[in-house]
Amino acid sequence: MDKYLTIEIPKRIESANKVVNRYNRFAYKNYRDGWYKVLKFFFPAQPVRPTRKLELTIESHRKRYLDKGNMVQGCKPILDFLVKANYLRGDSPPWVNDQYLQYSGCKEEKTVIRIEKS
Repeated sequence: MDKYLTIEIPKRIESANKVVNRYNRFAYKNYRDGWYKVLKFFFPAQPVRPTRKLELTIESHRKRYLDKGNMVQGCKPILDFLVKANYLRGDSPPWVNDQYLQYSGCKEEKTVIRIEKS
């Protein structure tokens, strides 16, 4: 990976209220698996995990804002996939400085993922 990597994905981040549904125990699994399928296309697996802390920014371009907690929990499958595909060493603070941004009023809903070296 060079100094930074930016990927734009035409898929929106769902609210955790919609994903973690006590009436459908498979809702989160289906949501996670959907993200994994999309992310595999954009992020081929890396042979070696990075050895230093990285900056991760996830931008959600949506029609309406989500509250912060729902946004962060809706991004969890993205973080897990990036660790699994060796783009991040781990998803804890010693290995990643993560930031979540939202833009509302967008006609085209999408997600932008940016990974930068610290």
